[in-house]
Amino acid sequence: MAIKTSDLSDRAAKKALELYRQQCRAKSPDVRESRGKFGAIKEDRGNIRFDSKKEARRYDALLVLLAAGEITDLKIQPEFTLTEAYTTPEGERVRAWRYRADFSYKRGGVLIVEDVKSSATRTRVYINNFKMMREKYGIEVQEVTDC
Repeated sequence: MAIKTSDLSDRAAKKALELYRQQCRAKSPDVRESRGKFGAIKEDRGNIRFDSKKEARRYDALLVLLAAGEITDLKIQPEFTLTEAYTTPEGERVRAWRYRADFSYKRGGVLIVEDVKSSATRTRVYINNFKMMREKYGIEVQEVTDC
C-alpha cells in the first residue's frame, strides 16, 4: 500500500520522513541479526521488537496514518480468545485458544485486524485462526503482504 506524502498533512509528512530516515540508517556490522522461526530478521523500533522487517515497515505506515487522523485506536499484537478454557468430563483442563494478530485499529469506526504475512508463514494453524476469527467475531483478518 503506497502512501504519498503529498496526501498527508505537513506534520504527518514530516513524521513519515523521519521514520523513513530511521529505517535507512545502516546497522553497525558487528551487530548479529536475530532471526525468527521462519528466517525473518527481527527489527526494533525504539522499545518495540517486531518479528520481521516487513512487520516493522507496516507499523511505520500505520503510524503515519494514525498521525494523519485516518485511523484511531492502533494496537500492537492484540489478542483474541477463540475458545474459552474448559474442563472435560474426565477432569482434564483444556487451555483457552487465543489468536494474536499483528495489528488492530479503527478506520471510520470499523475494527480492522491485520496480519503481516509471507507465503511461508501461512501455516495450517494460522488458517484455522483466520476461520475462527470470522466465525466467532465476524472479523475478516486482512493479510498484508506488500509493505
